[in-house]
Amino acid sequence: MIIGVDNGYTYTKTSTGIIFPSIVSRDESMDINEGRLEVEINGTRYLVGDSARLGEYTFAVDLNKVDHENTMVCILTALAMSTQRNLEDYQIITGLPVSQYGKQKEELRQRILQQGLVGMQLNGQKKYIRITQADVFPQSAAIFYAVKTSGESVLVIDIGGLTVDVSQFEAISGKYKLTRYQTYAQGTLKLYSQIIKRINTEYDLDLKALDAEGVIRNGLHIYGHRQKLGFIGELIGSYVSDLMCSLKLNFNLKTAGQVPLGGGGAILLESYIKDHIPHAYLVPDAQFANAKMFAEIGKVRFAA
Repeated sequence: MIIGVDNGYTYTKTSTGIIFPSIVSRDESMDINEGRLEVEINGTRYLVGDSARLGEYTFAVDLNKVDHENTMVCILTALAMSTQRNLEDYQIITGLPVSQYGKQKEELRQRILQQGLVGMQLNGQKKYIRITQADVFPQSAAIFYAVKTSGESVLVIDIGGLTVDVSQFEAISGKYKLTRYQTYAQGTLKLYSQIIKRINTEYDLDLKALDAEGVIRNGLHIYGHRQKLGFIGELIGSYVSDLMCSLKLNFNLKTAGQVPLGGGGAILLESYIKDHIPHAYLVPDAQFANAKMFAEIGKVRFAA
């Protein structure tokens, strides 16, 4: 099976539609409860995704996450969840932030290939994952292939948890070429930390950065009463303004022919970004855009 795996800093997504938070905690109990995502790999037991919130979870916060334990735990879990079979062969395309791609792609590719045949358990069910081929592609560059072009320049903005990847493509001699790129350490985790810090200070709580998503989506209730959180919109607006200032140092946002937005963060921030770049637009299925295009790229790269 050819599969795209977008192992983001906040969410792991696959081209098969699997998605879960990229957080992991060690699990010693392994009692099976409905809705828990439990895996055992090489004798070590983990809670993964939302289930990891039950323990002392970790997530990668370093741009170089190749050697972080969570990386392979999340990738292997995503593969196991993507098949009903007990044994599945996989040809994997995954990604890296565009600025880390040149330095880390071969190390990550080899790390994935070294897994070979992996025996693991997924919620008590034995699974064998065999990785036969692997490749790595720059994240925002993958989204470019989902864009319909007609000769104009394309500036892709891919907003993830830890990074914002920006790639500029221009038509040169009839072919599109990547002419400029940049990775900014200004992903949505930075925004979430600001929101949660403000909430914890004002309401004497002990929420974590990843709890911000739920607060933005569902509001905050204390003793059964919904709290007024008008300051969240102000924090988002300020965060986007700072991000746009960073982008303007390297890219001309006004003259870009198309400005497609991808990544889970783009769904939250689209309207705020359009205040600065009116012709920016959200690509279809933005959160899965990288994973889906990785799989399409894999069909070409793994063709035999």
